[in-house]
Amino acid sequence: EVLSQKGFEHYEISNFALEGQRSRHNEHYWRGGEYIGLGAGAHGCSKLGNELIRYSNTQDIECYLDYKNNEQSPLNESIVGQTEYLSMIDQAKERIMLGLRTSDGIVFEKILKSIPLSMKDEWLKIARKLEKRNMVYLCEGKMIPTIAGMANADGLAEEFF
Repeated sequence: EVLSQKGFEHYEISNFALEGQRSRHNEHYWRGGEYIGLGAGAHGCSKLGNELIRYSNTQDIECYLDYKNNEQSPLNESIVGQTEYLSMIDQAKERIMLGLRTSDGIVFEKILKSIPLSMKDEWLKIARKLEKRNMVYLCEGKMIPTIAGMANADGLAEEFF
């Protein structure tokens, strides 16, 4: 309340900013942007067709340096610690989880188009239930968390998992 009274916008779950001063770096993650993991223990995320691939490099610095010195492929199994392939449904759930942590919310209409028809009715019911509880607004194809909704973002997202 104090920050809002001072002209700060509560634009993501744990951040406030003056107009035009949002963290572009953080917003990139909240919107599901791609990023490269460089270095031992680093994480990256990239799209390959309709799949989202998330990876982490080995934490073993010697192994990582050997890779660098030998100029091997960055996806060489010796440096990639873990790789996770996210399906369209997993990506939709992640968009909901991340989007409900921001005051911009999510383009729910777009997410519904990316999931099987059999799930759409269920997710619409969940969204309407959250709206009745005053946790989100449903407007112009978007789902935007209320202040109370953003404070309970993880619990709201859990409804879709």
